[in-house]
Amino acid sequence: MWYTQLMDDPLAVVRRIYRHFDLPLSTEVEARMRTYLATNSKDRNGPHVYSLGQFGLDPDVERARYREYWDRWRNPVGS
Repeated sequence: MWYTQLMDDPLAVVRRIYRHFDLPLSTEVEARMRTYLATNSKDRNGPHVYSLGQFGLDPDVERARYREYWDRWRNPVGS
C-alpha cells in the first residue's frame, strides 16, 4: 500500500488489506470506520508541516543520501 492511496481512499485500502488476508469485513465495522473518518479528518487540527531544517538536517545532504531510494520509489508503478 502506498501512503497516497491510504490518504486518497482509506476504506478502499482497508478493504484491500482485509481481502489480502482473507478476513471478513462486516458492514458494521465498515460503518464504524466511515463514522471515524467523517469525524476525524486528517487536518482537523491544521495541516502538519515539517522541514528537515527544524531537525538540524541539511536538505542537500539528505537528498544525496536518499537519492537511490527516491529515484526508485517516487513514481511507483500502479500508484
